[in-house]
Amino acid sequence: MYRLIVVIFITVSPWIIYSQQFGRIKHFNTSNSLIQSNTIFCIEVDSSNNKWIGTDKGLAKYDGMTWTIFNIGNGLLSNKVTSIAFDKNNNVWIIDSVLSKYDGKIWKHYYEQNNLGEPVNSKHLIIDSIGIKWFVKDNYKLVSFNDIVFTTHLTTPSFIKTIGCFGNQIWIADILQVYKYSNGELTDCSYDKNTNKKIILNIDDMKIDAKGNKWILGNYYLTVGNDSWTYELHLFQLKGDNDYSEIKLPVKDTYGLNIDFENETKWIGVLHYGLVKLTNTNCYLYNHTNDSLLTNVVGIIAVDKKRNKWISATSDWHNMGVSVFNENGVILTSLKNEDNLPSLYSLEQNYPNPFNPFTKISFTIPKFSHVTLKVFDVLGKEISTLVDKGYIAGKYEVEFHGNNLSSGIYFYTLRTDDYKETKKLLLIK
Repeated sequence: MYRLIVVIFITVSPWIIYSQQFGRIKHFNTSNSLIQSNTIFCIEVDSSNNKWIGTDKGLAKYDGMTWTIFNIGNGLLSNKVTSIAFDKNNNVWIIDSVLSKYDGKIWKHYYEQNNLGEPVNSKHLIIDSIGIKWFVKDNYKLVSFNDIVFTTHLTTPSFIKTIGCFGNQIWIADILQVYKYSNGELTDCSYDKNTNKKIILNIDDMKIDAKGNKWILGNYYLTVGNDSWTYELHLFQLKGDNDYSEIKLPVKDTYGLNIDFENETKWIGVLHYGLVKLTNTNCYLYNHTNDSLLTNVVGIIAVDKKRNKWISATSDWHNMGVSVFNENGVILTSLKNEDNLPSLYSLEQNYPNPFNPFTKISFTIPKFSHVTLKVFDVLGKEISTLVDKGYIAGKYEVEFHGNNLSSGIYFYTLRTDDYKETKKLLLIK
């Protein structure tokens, strides 16, 4: 019988210290940041992972470390910023009483010389694949701007909730119907070819994913008894022009506010419920009660490259500033190129192997995870626990000493909630 003493050294490769990490949620408002107002109209994330936030008192840019504020004192024509979009040259376009462009140095403003109301009272700014800007004016009119002239294309019969684009197709969702606008033609795409019936829905939001699928969030009015009614929330996926399928949501008596994507995952803001995470197999709910969201009215969602969800209530409901939520831990700043972040779990073969008296074991973690790494003998008896704690995304290296072990075969197992792998090591004395 021997007494086992294992001395463990844990080292982290220099390129792993990527980021400043917080808990699952962090809040920004006028009391703890340079945001000029807690009334938020829009949030967008550019290709460099900068966050742009439109408020009623100007535009805020946050790069993970520094806030930059734009208002009528340094370039804007109005402090009310209702929509934000980015073109292929990384110019920032906003609606701030007119259509304005920021090239990183100066602001330039565009409006109809004979109609200063264009595009006042506009919103839902998008930019198509050939650089044409599209927006909604006065809630019913679809307008484009080709860097020279403004053109009003159509007026819908109902209030436009949102617009989106895929290629050169412009998709319009008003309160009751979905349309495609292409080559000057408007097509009603509210009929499902599978049932040959119109989709009856009070539309709350519509987003288009990277594959061109339209995701339509809406609700039905349901009567309850003789003198009351409630909402029933529904989510539809539209492929092509008329191929609908419904995705069930486990929330009732409410309606949706916003939807955004994180790869294949859908994030949905739901009135009074908070934030819903919908994967291909599961549905999760995060709200004021279980995750310290400041509100259960999540009307604005923007997902950044670190999988943080930048959320706020719509200005119609609450003035709460901005919250950053990440179920794996909020990450705001990068000290190294974030492209080095691993995308998969992995456990590498120890080196050297065979070894005497020590060896190194490396593993990678793609997201914040609780990790255990244990060594076992050939009978399955646990010899040592090398790791038992939470790690942010990165590559890690553990040194294992076998000074007091006998020569022979041993096994080491890496385990997280989503991953398990075992490899063999050989100690020769």
